[in-house]
Amino acid sequence: MRYFEELVLYRDLGNNFKTPICKDIGLYDVCVASVSDITTRSNLSNSTVRDELKRFSFKYRLMATAGTLYLDRIKYHHNFSSQIGNLKTSFLALYNTQSKNIEPKKFFKQIIDQAININDGFCFYCCVKDQEQVDHFLPEGQELSKIEDGFFPQLSVMSYNLVPSCGVCNRKKSSKVGNSVPDTFLHPYFNKFLDESFLSCSVSFICGDISFSYSAFSQDKWENHQKIRFKKHIDFFDILNRYAIKADTAIKKYEFDHWLSYRTGGRTDLSRSLYRKKKSISKHLGLNSWEALMHRALYNNLNEYVDYLQAKYSC
Repeated sequence: MRYFEELVLYRDLGNNFKTPICKDIGLYDVCVASVSDITTRSNLSNSTVRDELKRFSFKYRLMATAGTLYLDRIKYHHNFSSQIGNLKTSFLALYNTQSKNIEPKKFFKQIIDQAININDGFCFYCCVKDQEQVDHFLPEGQELSKIEDGFFPQLSVMSYNLVPSCGVCNRKKSSKVGNSVPDTFLHPYFNKFLDESFLSCSVSFICGDISFSYSAFSQDKWENHQKIRFKKHIDFFDILNRYAIKADTAIKKYEFDHWLSYRTGGRTDLSRSLYRKKKSISKHLGLNSWEALMHRALYNNLNEYVDYLQAKYSC
């Protein structure tokens, strides 16, 4: 898990020219412009509807950053008009139509590609399992879902509400919306404090086997609501256990190369190799990458790791 800059999507102008879609309701406007039915397109592009969506987009960002993007707070700050409710089916159709189009110039394909480029294709919630879906942070619902019950079809194609997700996290999160600040999920685009260090990894060598464990800690300077929501996120998505399982499996593909590095250049070469790997992964995937922390744990326990490799590969 980590902080991500809000995704920048582009409109393809042809002849290798493209222009950024604004992070406000730009994606919505692009999707609406592609609607073939004139009446539906006119209803969705109505200035009253657009103005209301723009106002809420501003409020969404403020609440997501402050950790107050929960249902009662949303209702307090923004009572959606009946006109928005009457367009529910049209809002949902926008996403259903666009999400099936995976041409490179279309937004759904761009979201997938950016998840690969920015985060090695990992889910933005857990950063451990491959991204398979696009989650609506505030759920878009279905035909029979009610806006007053915490469903937001009007956000179905708002880029700030679309989060690359794995199936595990998407199913666990489902249509849940917080009821208070402690219940509010951490939004990957609006919680910059996740750039800071908050995980550690330890390694143990028992009975000829190697295993990793992860622990989480809060920074003293974090606000109380950040600490509470951080712990909820870690526990809800089972981050620590999933990281340990991933590391216990992943180390198998590195062990023999580490052994060869040790055989060629001794502890010095192995130490350098582990350090470089830790640094390169951290630079690309963040300080709290499970894989970077795995290499750091091996680097910090070099002597024990060398004994383990010798016992396993010297025969």
